Amino acid sequence: MNHPTNFQTMNESELRAYILAHRDNTKAFYALADCLKSKPGRNLSEGDLDRLPEILAEIKQENQYLSQLDINLENIKNKYQILILPSKINNSQEDLELIDTDDAIYLTKLLKLEQLSCANSYDLGLEAKVSNLRSVEIKLGLIWILDKACIPILIVVIVRLIGDKISQSNKNNQNSPQIQAELKIFDNKIESGSVNYHGDVDGFLKVLEGFKNDKKEQK
Repeated sequence: MNHPTNFQTMNESELRAYILAHRDNTKAFYALADCLKSKPGRNLSEGDLDRLPEILAEIKQENQYLSQLDINLENIKNKYQILILPSKINNSQEDLELIDTDDAIYLTKLLKLEQLSCANSYDLGLEAKVSNLRSVEIKLGLIWILDKACIPILIVVIVRLIGDKISQSNKNNQNSPQIQAELKIFDNKIESGSVNYHGDVDGFLKVLEGFKNDKKEQK
C-alpha cells in the first residue's frame, strides 16, 4: 500500500524534483508555488504559476547539459553574481562548438573591474573558442543575472561598452551598433525571466531598466 506524499515536509529542491517526475500532480505543483510565495521578496503572478512547469523543465535541461560539461550549477549560483556564457550553451547537442565573442570577453573584464563576482567560459573551465570577427554589431552571448542587486552596475558597464563600440564605429563611418544578447534573470536560484534580444541600443537599455524597476517593485 502506497502512503500519500506529505508535500508540506518537502523543501523546494525536493518539490521541484518531484514535479519533474510527476507532472500531473497538481497538489505538488501548488505546494511548490506556496513554498516560493513564502520566500521574502518573492512575488508570483498568475503568469508565473502558469509557466512553472515550463520553467522547471528548462532548469532540468540546463542542469543536464551543464553537468555534461562538469559544471555544478548550484555551486555557480552560490559563487557568482553574473555569468557571461557562449550563446549556444543552452543547446544540448554534444558536438556543438562553444564560441565566446570579443564583446562578451570585454564585458566580463569590465564587470570584474567593478568588483562584481563574474565568470565567463574560461573561468568555468569550458573549452570555448574566441571569435575575433570585427563587426559593428555587439554580440554579448548569454548573460545570466544571478543577483538582481548588480543590475544597476551591469547597465553602467554596458553603456560604457556601447560607448566604446560607437566611438570605434564612428571612426569607420559606420552606423550605430545593433546588440545581440540573451538575458536570463534568476530569483532565489530559479529563473524568473528571460529575453532574447536583437535590436538597437536604446531598446536594449530599456529592457535592462525594466528588470531593474521590477527589482525595486519587489522591495
